Amino acid sequence: MPGRKSSEPQSYRVEQIVSSWGAMRWSVTAGIVWASPAMGRMLSRPAERLRGSALEPLVLAEDQQDLHDALGRVMAGAKPEATLSLRLLPTDGEPFWAEVYILPASAADTSLVSLFVHRVEEDLQAIELLNRRTREQVALLHLQGELLQERDLQNTLNTIAEQARLLLNAVDCTVFLLQPDGRTIRPVAASGSDSPGLLTTRAQIGEGLTGWVIEHGVPQRLEAAEGEARSLHGGSLSDSGSLLCGPLVYGEHTLGALLLRGEPGRFTDTDLEFLAGLAQVASLAITHSRVFDEAQRAGTIDDLTGAFNRSFLNINLPIEINLARRLGHGVGMLLLDVDGLKSINDGAGHLAGDALLVTLVQVVSRIIRETDWVARFSGDEFAVVLPGCPAGQLRIIADRLQREFSMAVLALPEGSQAPVTVSIGGSVYPECIDDPNGLLQDVDLAEAEAKRAGAGQVVIRPSRSSPGSAAPPHAS
Repeated sequence: MPGRKSSEPQSYRVEQIVSSWGAMRWSVTAGIVWASPAMGRMLSRPAERLRGSALEPLVLAEDQQDLHDALGRVMAGAKPEATLSLRLLPTDGEPFWAEVYILPASAADTSLVSLFVHRVEEDLQAIELLNRRTREQVALLHLQGELLQERDLQNTLNTIAEQARLLLNAVDCTVFLLQPDGRTIRPVAASGSDSPGLLTTRAQIGEGLTGWVIEHGVPQRLEAAEGEARSLHGGSLSDSGSLLCGPLVYGEHTLGALLLRGEPGRFTDTDLEFLAGLAQVASLAITHSRVFDEAQRAGTIDDLTGAFNRSFLNINLPIEINLARRLGHGVGMLLLDVDGLKSINDGAGHLAGDALLVTLVQVVSRIIRETDWVARFSGDEFAVVLPGCPAGQLRIIADRLQREFSMAVLALPEGSQAPVTVSIGGSVYPECIDDPNGLLQDVDLAEAEAKRAGAGQVVIRPSRSSPGSAAPPHAS
């Protein structure tokens, strides 16, 4: 154990000590240690003999007994070699950890041993850096998943500001977006103690740190001295601090920038690298939310049912597929058709038929996730887009839609007059079809096959690795 005192004195004849730091050699005889210049530099000792015990100049006192024990086992032949971690003690610094390997220097004489010494600080630093990078990647993936589920643009921006501040341990964070005029930079979200003041700032391309970063597309880290931070930021901040600023870029389009402020000396080049990855995730999320935000404003909602309309489907299905390809998952899709809607319109009136369509969308909206969406494909057909949903799960969802729609119809005033069912077709890119432009057509063909099989049928395209050309029709 460290710190133990040996009951009997021990003597060792150490032929050589070799370190991974530049072929450092030591010879130990009769308690006199001879150091090479390289080893001397490692321990901050002169390259001359060091009198006294062979162990004392090398090893921290509380670790000396561990080295005694390891040497004794090797020299006695109890073990062919020994490895241990010890703290070496330089004269002008803190003790550092070294890995020591002890081997017999001669097969004929085990009292002669060689020590190989490797300083492990660099290894530990590399491991810590790798661990940090891993933690950062996990954090970015988690944030990306959270952001891509958010459809509201302002909520997305607020989440980016808050999470960036927390992940980088900043005092505050501001999200700036480039305005349609291509010159004005406006803060749209902020997090931190100064967030109300941050949202009042205005800047132009090329002005201050944020304007420069947006103009050149290059992330920057700097320490702002007294009186500099205000002009660099362009707003009402403290007069000094550590600043990080990264551009928000999606494709060839510059969206804006992320600006973070920390205490003086807070940020490092490693933080700047992490900010670059964070900005990529933020840019993707902002673009994703903008699509839905702009779609809402463009009138892509079906007036009757509240679902998206055909125009929205045509624009956003390719976007969902491209996003899925980047993230490495698939896109599932269902096409629903109310059976016999014309007969219902003719018999009970168009208001009754309209009520059935509204009910169908309400049922679908209750069942699907926040990341899924439904659009009116034609008069009585509705497309349901389910990112990340495999073919097996599509059938489960389709069966549940059939059951819950039937129960909902029975609750309608005219629901008891005739049973109402839905024919459903489904497919998944790339599990069932490898053409990203053919998913809608593949689902349409599956839905037509379900209609031909009779009312209330479900046809889900099989996986391309599965035998057979089509799944059998299934009645709920």
